[in-house]
Amino acid sequence: MGSLWANLDFSGARRPLRYYQLRVCMKRAQGRTIQATLNRHALSLSKVLGTLMSECGTLEHLTILDDVDLKTIYNDLLSAKDLTTLLIPNCMVPLDAVMSILRASHRLVRAEFGGICRANMGSLWPERLDNLRTLKLNAMRPLGGQLRNLVRISQRSRVLQMLTSLSQRGFLSMMPNITKLAMTKFNYLKIPVDPQPDYSTLKFLEHIDLSDSGLPSSVPLPASIRHVFLNGVPDMELPRLMGEEAESTNLKFLETLEVGHNIDMKARMLIPILDPSRGVRKRVSLFRCISIYDEDIRELAESGILEDIEHLNLGETGVRDDGIAFIANAAPNLIRLNLSSTGVSGVGVKALLSRPDSKLACLNLDGCMSVNIDAVEWARSKGVHVQFQFVEKAGSGKKVRYG
Repeated sequence: MGSLWANLDFSGARRPLRYYQLRVCMKRAQGRTIQATLNRHALSLSKVLGTLMSECGTLEHLTILDDVDLKTIYNDLLSAKDLTTLLIPNCMVPLDAVMSILRASHRLVRAEFGGICRANMGSLWPERLDNLRTLKLNAMRPLGGQLRNLVRISQRSRVLQMLTSLSQRGFLSMMPNITKLAMTKFNYLKIPVDPQPDYSTLKFLEHIDLSDSGLPSSVPLPASIRHVFLNGVPDMELPRLMGEEAESTNLKFLETLEVGHNIDMKARMLIPILDPSRGVRKRVSLFRCISIYDEDIRELAESGILEDIEHLNLGETGVRDDGIAFIANAAPNLIRLNLSSTGVSGVGVKALLSRPDSKLACLNLDGCMSVNIDAVEWARSKGVHVQFQFVEKAGSGKKVRYG
């Protein structure tokens, strides 16, 4: 029966954990605890984490859900040398503390830190982490007294500062087998700028997320890449993602491209990125790219790029009915389409479903002021799931939904 207690899940704890309760759980697990999930109530017992580390020699997966005081668990995390998975999505952690934890846990395969609150670069990147496959570092903006650790720096000086600083310390070379890398929302952290990193050296990298990180205009990616997330990246020249000499070889396996919140995005930037992966079904998000208009959709259609797209997000762009007509004719494999808060009308909706072989299953028309309910009901009668809502502020300040 010990295997039934291999996963100690205290995520639903609503009151402080008592020591005897922890001992009972560990006794029933018979020393075979593999996974532990703790919230702030479970961690209110000061020695819970230390007890798990010292007495559960088989503990491999640890998740800390809530924002807790790092000082109370830091030393215990440094002693967690046998962990393969460490997830801390909400706790505020300085970047140097993250490095110290990684240095102490050479067996880690997956590490996620969701609350990098400042970037003291006193610690060097740890020695080679050959086992590391997934690394996620997400910065956050602390409240109250922590706010002084953050500086909103100018648009031009946000040159992927955290990444490039780590690069100087051998950051990329220390995780040669990484397959998923996410380093997001570092716009607010004040870190010295160093030469830009070269991700093309990560030969196994398939997923990269650098959203809201002040990415420089040229970031070479490896040919193994499949999923690219660059939302909120300013002044970007996407074609240079492929490097200087790899226009016909890199990104052959690209499946996901998200470049939302970019005011300068145009079709001419997208085509060189998407073209090498012809034949691969894709998800593309241009959400809130306000420079995308019908003419850009026409260019994408004429290039043949739209034929491979299954999921397309054009929410809050400048696309109107003419652009939708191009999509209807050039995107036969389209399954999901987001047109929220665009100038599309009922004419565009009907044009979208004019093809008898249309595969469209989901359509988002939230906030489309020119679409009437008749067009929505007609699309639903064709078997399409249509989301059609408006959010307006009532006199009391509350939000009321219509649609």
